[in-house]
This record gives sequence, structure tokens and C-alpha cells, in this order.
Amino acid sequence: LKHLGLEPQPVDAMIGSNPCSHAHVGILGFMCSTALAAVNGPKPSFAPWLGSTVWERLHFKSPARDGPLDSSELVRYVQCQGAVDSSFGAPFLDLRVARGASPPASTWPASLEAYSMEELVWIFSSATAFAGVASRHELGLASSQDEEVVCWHAPLRTWPPEDTAAAWAAADRRQLPTEDCGRVHRTSQGGFVEGYVEEWLEHDLSGEAYEERWHRLQPAALGVDGGSIALARIHEAPFELLVVTAGRFGYFRDGRSSALVAELVELDRRGVGLEKLLLDGSRPIESRRAMVNCEASVGVLDGWIIEHAVLPWRVGTRLQLSRSDGWVDLTASSRPSAALHNAVESLLQQVEAVEL
Repeated sequence: LKHLGLEPQPVDAMIGSNPCSHAHVGILGFMCSTALAAVNGPKPSFAPWLGSTVWERLHFKSPARDGPLDSSELVRYVQCQGAVDSSFGAPFLDLRVARGASPPASTWPASLEAYSMEELVWIFSSATAFAGVASRHELGLASSQDEEVVCWHAPLRTWPPEDTAAAWAAADRRQLPTEDCGRVHRTSQGGFVEGYVEEWLEHDLSGEAYEERWHRLQPAALGVDGGSIALARIHEAPFELLVVTAGRFGYFRDGRSSALVAELVELDRRGVGLEKLLLDGSRPIESRRAMVNCEASVGVLDGWIIEHAVLPWRVGTRLQLSRSDGWVDLTASSRPSAALHNAVESLLQQVEAVEL
């Protein structure tokens, strides 16, 4: 890591036929569509105040009552709109990157193959991301009128990876299994719009293990503010998810095959972490790089410029999608504004043009 000026740190800290394989991405209205509903409770739905927003985590605290405030991670949570008073959840992406001095993005080699295993250990110990569908749990777990229980079903995850195709298929069957549920308490409401929330606290279900404080980021581009769009490639690798709202976007790509993911999930279950796997010299170096063939980023819609990313060399560059085929419309809310629709359509058309 000498040429990067970095020190390594521990890292372990729809199945079947594809009805969308020929979906045309040039016009969003013609894309294959699917509905994702939540079954976390008898009347699953989505918390409307949480959507159409990019949230910033201000601190993490563990234990919740008297633990030290930890702001060592920069966290961006891109949450698309959910249909109000419906049984549908809403697509999201959560990106967490360690704060601290690192070389400018322009000094990083621009491909995974250029890095040693030790450098990949550092990169994937410094950032993590997960993405999928958020929903409100309605089993009567909330303790007050201002509190709700929200669950996040994540078919996409940097580490440990998920069986993405199976997880999306479960969502299509209205099954969103997850252990990631938290008590969400609205603490600060602002403006003159009913239901508008500036800040909220999240605790584990016991209310004792941890606390996270979240703050609403102002929209990055008012000119395209109007609803949300969520698109995904959910049937085969590379799996991709694009969520766009409030002038920003979140993007996740996972190029790992289902066979590789199954192996990695089993190894992780047995306690074999990513660091040990990457530094295992008995494995071919190509197979070890394939274990981290994934990325996630958050950026601004104006120019599709990436602001934060798991792969540090992506920062400051323009977002590029991997494929033009097989995209599915996961937008769970009302029709987005014309400006937002046109911006996303333009991005998709550029991918198509490159392939031609």
C-alpha cells in the first residue's frame, strides 16, 4: 500500500425464465415492470415521510443509552418514494464509507485488476453498501405515535454477499425476509408540509443495543425534483440497481455469479471472512478478485457525478451502467416529473449507444 499512502486494516469488521430479457431501455414506459410488496406484518406498507429523500447519518452510538458518539463513517441513505397507503415497500440504497485522509481519487488506478490483495482488503474494510426494498412492519411493535418499525430487505450487499436473484424472486412473491429491522422515532419535523420530517432516530428492536441519528439532506437539484425512479437488473449477473430521488442517485452493481455467491455465503457462515479469503495465496488471484467484483456509489443527478463510492477511484467520475438489457422498473410511487424521467432515460440511452 506504500504508493497509496494507506495502512491495511481488518476487513471482517427471478429464478427461472426471464420475462424481461428483451426489455427495451430507450423508453422507460416500455420497460418490464414488477411490483414489490412487503410481508413483514399483517398490513405491510411504507412510511411516506421516509421516502423521496437522501438521509445523512449524524452519529452511531452503542449502547444506545450511554455509548460514545461515533461519526467515523460517512453514511448516505437514498430512499425512494413508496406508494402511500398501499402494501408496497420502496427501493433504497445505503452506502457507508470510512472518513479520513486518503489520496485524491485521480491518483488511484482505475480498475480492480490493478490492486494487490492487501489493497483490496483495505478498500473493502473502509466501505460497505447494501440495497433493496424498505417497508414498515405493522405487528404492533412500535411504542408511540411518533415511532414505527422499518425493515430493510437487501438483495444486494458488498459483504457478505446475497443470493441476489433468489432475494429479488422472494420479493416478487411478496416475501421480504430480513433481520434488519429498527425502531424509527421521528424527532424533528419542519416546514409547513404535513408529515415532513427533518430528523429521526433509529434503535434496535430492544431499544438498548444501538442508536443512529439521521438528518434529511437538502435536494441537490431542484430542477428535477419530483418523485423517484428505481430500476434494476434482477435476473442475472451483473445485477444492478439504480435509485434516483431528491436530485441524487444511488447505484449498486454486483458481477459475482450465483455459484460464487453460494460458495462465499457458505464460507462466511463457517466464519471464513473476506480478509482471510483475499489473502489466501492457495487460491488463484483471479478468483480472489472475483470475490469483490461489486461496487456501490452515491452522487448528484446533475451530470451523474459520483460523490461517494465503495471503489475510491469512482469518486468524481460520471456514473456508467453496465448493461442496457434486462432492466425492470421497480418504481413504487406515482409518476415522476418529466425532467427526472428524461434525465434517467438519457443515461440509459447512453449505455445503449455504447453497446451499438
